Amino acid sequence: MKEEKGNINDQILLNYLKGDVSVEDGAMVESWLNKGSGNKSRLDQLAKTWKHSESVADFESIEVEKDWVKVKARMNFKNKSIQPVSDKTRSLFYSVSRIAALLIVLIGVSYVLYNYGFGGGSEMIINTTLQNKADLVLTDGTKVFLNKSSEFSYPEKFNKRTREVHLKGEAFFEVARNEKLPFIINTPNGAKVQVLGTAFNVNTIDEPATTIVHVSEGKVALISSDKEIGKTVLVKDEMGVLSLNNLTKSSISQPNYSSWRTGILTFSNATIEDVIADLSKFYDTTILLKNNNLKYNKLTTLINNQTLDDVLEELKLVLNINYSSTDGSILIFKDD
Repeated sequence: MKEEKGNINDQILLNYLKGDVSVEDGAMVESWLNKGSGNKSRLDQLAKTWKHSESVADFESIEVEKDWVKVKARMNFKNKSIQPVSDKTRSLFYSVSRIAALLIVLIGVSYVLYNYGFGGGSEMIINTTLQNKADLVLTDGTKVFLNKSSEFSYPEKFNKRTREVHLKGEAFFEVARNEKLPFIINTPNGAKVQVLGTAFNVNTIDEPATTIVHVSEGKVALISSDKEIGKTVLVKDEMGVLSLNNLTKSSISQPNYSSWRTGILTFSNATIEDVIADLSKFYDTTILLKNNNLKYNKLTTLINNQTLDDVLEELKLVLNINYSSTDGSILIFKDD
């Protein structure tokens, strides 16, 4: 498991947004953006912060004396009721006024930073390999189980508007319920998975760009980035698929969709063809049927965190078949 914070200077990113960056720094930013989906999110957050905090640049143009005259006029002050003040007092007043104005601006900027998430801490990125998975608990109590060959990015601390993360690959989520802060998962094909609190599996596929959601508990919205496609709401035992501008919803037809996390495979009167497909995916091994007629045989069994060798021996006994292993692939056949 690899976990790292964003490692590029905020000032360089700000210069990049303003178009005032050297060729070398510009290339560095472009390379950084391509390293992970969370990096683009961080740049977008900085862009929002920059846009909402431009008022800081106007601080030096504050004209205390003119503004004070306007305030006195609105309060209907009369000259005879105002006592003259010394230069020292006037200077002190100007200093205090400028400090107060600066504090107001800074408080406003801090509010923007916190609410838009950029001030909530660095972006954290976790990458898993072909050999390992990862489990983590986010600051809101949400549990994330990350499958092999996946990337997950999230802020150290969520802001006050949403709980937003990015996923490339596959993960199972147990989202801590918070009706005021929706939990949003961004996926590579532009889809968003939005919930308040529930348990579900999300799998993203590169070719073609696809997002698949299986719901174990609660209610989940699968939202397309294309407004014409819209969204679909999924409940327990339903699955949604967004692929090639096509959004569908159906009952879960894959009982073993979360077997990568539980280690349990369940088959109920399943064809050997379906059994082999699930075993190949679960054990990350190519398994083939030599005899075409074998694929129509049926099997009912439960596999609970067993080795592939144990499973093959069970199939051999129950189905009266045999198998051989060659070049990392397994061939199942029936003796004549």
